[in-house]
Amino acid sequence: MYKPFMTLSKRIYTLFMSIALIAFAGSLSAKGKDDFLQQVSVGADINDVDGINKTAIYKGNVEVRQGSLSIDADELEVVVGENEGDQVFIARGNPAEYSQLDEEGNRVTASANEIKYEQSTRIIVLTGNAKLSRDGQVIESELITIDIESEALKAGAEGDRVNTIYQPKPKNEDEEKEQEKEEQP
Repeated sequence: MYKPFMTLSKRIYTLFMSIALIAFAGSLSAKGKDDFLQQVSVGADINDVDGINKTAIYKGNVEVRQGSLSIDADELEVVVGENEGDQVFIARGNPAEYSQLDEEGNRVTASANEIKYEQSTRIIVLTGNAKLSRDGQVIESELITIDIESEALKAGAEGDRVNTIYQPKPKNEDEEKEQEKEEQP
């Protein structure tokens, strides 16, 4: 009896984790897709451009903005692709920080030693002390990958541990009154 219970518990836990990760990824999708249609602006203290290798390095107080999306970092490397809109932005910091509004207007935040944003695929990769937060829900890992288009999120890598914090849903007044009615004789 002990083993089947553990197996069932593990299945429920796995299902719960999957639902939570999907909710995180989905929270970025609607507003995020609108953001990605807007121009990208980058500000920094220093900008070094290498035209031959099609790269630019921004250093000091780096700020990247695209709609509600913002990235703040110590350094930003931009690699220009063959086609327009194929840029890859690699922000580094201690930590670098990412922020964006979700479809409900809530702020989703992330931080990591490195934040890589591939503009053409709309994939964000958080590497090194990665943390993703929304409404008190938190995912921490060494590696978190977010695919905005497919609304997918993957946390963890081999040998890594993923920590997730869930906040209880607060009761609204109607639920509290209904519960009080049920409890009275």
